[in-house]
Amino acid sequence: MAIRDYKAAVGDLDNAVSVEPNNLQAWTNRGLAYERLGDKERAAGSYAKALALNKDYEPAKTGFSRVGGQFGQSYETN
Repeated sequence: MAIRDYKAAVGDLDNAVSVEPNNLQAWTNRGLAYERLGDKERAAGSYAKALALNKDYEPAKTGFSRVGGQFGQSYETN
């Protein structure tokens, strides 16, 4: 993400959440990477997963809101 290669970042973060499915920061960063790629559906899904782990995690709450996420709705995460 630091070099703005969001496609590569998504791949790395996909691996991270596969290895550590309860990694709050990885899900949130994955959401940000998808958001930067313009994929709001997968961004919302990633942020929603982070919020399922910690509903008070502000970066995930902000990102979820930014991409138009709605609580109670299902989102694509794959």
